This record gives sequence, C-alpha cells and structure tokens, in this order.
Amino acid sequence: MDWRSEGALPKKRERAELLLAALACLVTRAGEQVRLAGVPGRVFSGRAALETLCQALPATSAGLPPATGLPRHATAVLFGDFLSPLDEVKSCLSSLAEVPVSGQVLMVLDPAELSLPYDGRVKFRGLEGEPDALIPRVGSVREAYANAFAAQLDGLKTICSAAGFGFAMHRTDHPPEAALLALWMALDGNAVRQYGQRA
Repeated sequence: MDWRSEGALPKKRERAELLLAALACLVTRAGEQVRLAGVPGRVFSGRAALETLCQALPATSAGLPPATGLPRHATAVLFGDFLSPLDEVKSCLSSLAEVPVSGQVLMVLDPAELSLPYDGRVKFRGLEGEPDALIPRVGSVREAYANAFAAQLDGLKTICSAAGFGFAMHRTDHPPEAALLALWMALDGNAVRQYGQRA
C-alpha cells in the first residue's frame, strides 16, 4: 500500500487513510462510534474522534484485520489493495462473517496496477518481502497480467458477496469524493458502529 507509480499521485496508503478519516468524520457526526480494527480498547466518538483516530492510525498494522474484538452485528469497512492471495481474503471475511460482522470492502489501486503501462525491460521490486522480478519484455506478459488481475477481481467480488460484504474499487487518480459518497450511501442506515482497517 505504501506505493505510487508516479509522484503526482498519492500513495495507496495515503488515499486509504484519507477515505477512512473522512468516513469516520461522517459517521461520528451522525452520532455513531468508530474503532480501528487491531487497536484494542480504542473507541472514538463525538467531536474529538477524528483527531484521536488519525493519531491512532500509525498503530494499525497493514494486512487483513483480525476478527477478534469486534462486537456482533457491527459494520466493518476494509480499505486496502486486496492483492493478497484469495484464500487469505476468504479466510478473513469468513471469520468476520461468523462474528457476525458485515460491511464494505474498498479496493484502493494505483492506475498502473490496472493497466501495467510499462514497456521494455523492467525490474519490479518486491515491497513486502517477496523477491524482485526482472521482466525482459513487459509487453509480452501484459495479457497474462490482465487475466490474472481479472481473476483476482472476480474472486474478490465472489468472496465479498458470500460473506455479506459490499465491494467497490477506487483508483488513486480519481477524486476521493466519489468513493466516499459511494461508501456513505452503501452504509447509510445499516450501521450501529463503523470499524475501519487498512488491509
């Protein structure tokens, strides 16, 4: 998530945190409580919620959130790129659904991740412990990449639907307001508490 394809774009993490904070602001103004998954014991509400929540963001771990500590029938909002293996995403959402917790998944992506716009010989650096990959001719793998990405997207939609979660995708080269509005409309009237986590 701590990546962008060019300097004019925000990092995916930055966009996810902006949307999380903006949604938390809307939710607390509506009188609800907010809590960051993975930060035990911290529930935010009222006028001071946004500042204290933003201060707590660095304490959240990247990755899929734990299902522990969430109250029954809460609404979770998960922000991330969701490029993890599908079996890991399925395990996470299945665990949340068993609590039961439902909610929304927002896949935050850099536009380069959708189109693989590179040409020639490119070295891709592993950002999360995986080895670097040197591709001699990126154009030769573009179709396979597109197929793999489409399969990931289809798998995510299926997993979310089975777990009772809504699914949406947001590109960091698009205005955040549209994603925020879509999340707010999807959640309107359905939440007792809102929970956010960068995944």
